[in-house]
Amino acid sequence: MGIEIIFPPYIANNKETLLQRIQFSFSPLNEMFRSMHVLNNPKHHGIHLPWVIEAKKNLTNDMQKDLQYFNLCFELGVPPTLLPGIYKSVFTIEEEIELLAKKLTVKNARKILHELTLVFEHRENRFIPSLAKGIEWTDFAFSNKSDILEDLKRRPTFVFHRLLNFLTDYYQTIFSAIWEDLKSELLNEIVEQTTLLKTKGFSAFIASLSSERIYWIDNKNKLYLHKPFKTIYQMKSDESIIFMPSYFVWPHFFVDEIKEGVVIVYDSSVARKQAFPEQPIEKMVDIYRALGEPSRLQILRILQERSLTTQSLAQICHLSEGAVSRHLQVLKKANLVTSKKDGKYVLYKSQKNIIQILSKLIMEATVT
Repeated sequence: MGIEIIFPPYIANNKETLLQRIQFSFSPLNEMFRSMHVLNNPKHHGIHLPWVIEAKKNLTNDMQKDLQYFNLCFELGVPPTLLPGIYKSVFTIEEEIELLAKKLTVKNARKILHELTLVFEHRENRFIPSLAKGIEWTDFAFSNKSDILEDLKRRPTFVFHRLLNFLTDYYQTIFSAIWEDLKSELLNEIVEQTTLLKTKGFSAFIASLSSERIYWIDNKNKLYLHKPFKTIYQMKSDESIIFMPSYFVWPHFFVDEIKEGVVIVYDSSVARKQAFPEQPIEKMVDIYRALGEPSRLQILRILQERSLTTQSLAQICHLSEGAVSRHLQVLKKANLVTSKKDGKYVLYKSQKNIIQILSKLIMEATVT
């Protein structure tokens, strides 16, 4: 099961036309709303736990009440109506809050009520979390119900005024401390992904996001996103897919229909690297195994100072050449030493400052 976004053949089969239908968007409010979801579900967002611990130290009682009251706005995604940055270029929280204030009118209250009612229905059916498999909704828990839907029907102006005040307070008290760094990371993500899209093509761009959860099926002209339900969206000739990176959205991704096409909020490369470090467990085991032998540590220390051959190391360490050769192979496999051919000799050298780094780590780990 999943979401299928089907492209018209003449768009999918023309590289230039296809690229014109792919856009990127930047929404400070999107990131702020996603961080609220994380605050309400810290167990579900392990990589963000250090931030949650610090953020909760500054949460006031009023903000905690507002997090519960507005939880439908971010619990199972964020309604696009609350993210004017999708439609218009903004670079600051203040700009987007100002745009949002202009949209929060009695005239638009019915649309916002409709979007939040859909979220509420999914919530009451426990729709997404009960069907989802694996990492995306593990340990997710619903927040307590709030009165926001009834208030939107009876007194929307009150709801909108409370929301704008909450967003301003939350930004100043909680979010401003991390926003500038996040902003830089997200803008860099957009630049890098745009470059990849233009140089390597759409398939390469999609593959860089998450091969297990989103992928391009070239021979069927469709983008497939793994979800615990089935939805088919047939793109029109004048519609686009807007990609919006987010640090706090991990481990989710969200898809929303808008007037201009489809918005896909995906986890940024920074979040993915924190969740899945480039150094795999197997590689770490190789390193720890390589360091767990006194002779190999001695070899590393010696090679820190100068490049040597197997024969020279054997003489210095009082080991056989065969033993030194085996130790060097273990160290090479762990990328702790490198080799370079110099005429008829092979010289070995340890990675720069590896012994100093190890010594510092050991000292820090043993300090009580």
